[in-house]
Amino acid sequence: VSTQSTGVCLATMGRAEGTLFSLCASAFASSGLVLQKHSHNMKEWDTPGFPWRWWLGLLIVTLGGVFDSLALLNAPLIDIAPLTSVTVLMNALASSYFLNESIGIVEITATVIIFMGATTTCLFGAAATPARDLWELIDMFGRRSFTIYIAVVCCATTVAVLFLWFSHRNLSATAQSRLDPLLYGIISAMVGGVQVVLLKVIAEIGSGVMAGKNYLHSVGIWVVVGVFVVLVIMQLLALNLGLRRCNAVHLLPVYQAFLILVGICGGAAYFNEFRHMEYDQGVSFVSGAGLVFIGTMLLSCRSHEEHEEDRRAVASEGVSKSDLEVPLVEQE
Repeated sequence: VSTQSTGVCLATMGRAEGTLFSLCASAFASSGLVLQKHSHNMKEWDTPGFPWRWWLGLLIVTLGGVFDSLALLNAPLIDIAPLTSVTVLMNALASSYFLNESIGIVEITATVIIFMGATTTCLFGAAATPARDLWELIDMFGRRSFTIYIAVVCCATTVAVLFLWFSHRNLSATAQSRLDPLLYGIISAMVGGVQVVLLKVIAEIGSGVMAGKNYLHSVGIWVVVGVFVVLVIMQLLALNLGLRRCNAVHLLPVYQAFLILVGICGGAAYFNEFRHMEYDQGVSFVSGAGLVFIGTMLLSCRSHEEHEEDRRAVASEGVSKSDLEVPLVEQE
């Protein structure tokens, strides 16, 4: 009786709770990623001590994922999708305040453009979906639209990885510092976009389990959970490799913007929403994607050397040296 009442309670949670969960997820995700970047700045992994800042950041990011799953479960996409782009602004503010990374007019303009583009893109998929049982959720992975989506994600990830490998072996350090935030952000977001779709599926399955349905004996649910865990590890590895080499103010907005874009496309492919897309939804999606592309290109125009020139310019205006003593991003 207690289990069934808990499931009913979760099912009746309204849009206000879903919106609150989404805002909490954005706050936790931004805080955790910035803390992990701070750990890399302090070179905790290169010293004998325990990297407690990195693990604390991982715990905070994990809490953000929990709130994300609750938001996806309890509120329509029209309410929570635009709120996920708040993370882009939070990352920029947190990187500037806590990491002392300088933010110039280029970073401000690019971040605002990315925020507008991510919000506009999210409105494309603003439609609630009916509750489905376990086998319906499993069968939907075989849809043609989702198969095409997975193929595109795999191709884009492979191209980005190959281009990253090529740039680190053939291009100058300046060119690498321009491309690294874009490439690491794309790779992490491609993996994370598929992860968002699986998180939505797991959240719905979990809701059914809480409502008293006997799903845990099915092999399908454990396959989905296993793939989800593998993707989490891959995303964590790619994102932290980027954090070691890139300024957070450049990497995190690119990562979050593409994560929203790829996640929305994944949800649309999984729920077969592309077939029912109306003209205004298509315009909204394409316009938002275009703004995201423009914003990321602006950030990619900023090299690490230009970023450090801004820091030295600020120092010459009388800022204390202690405020600027942040370890430089590692260069190969």
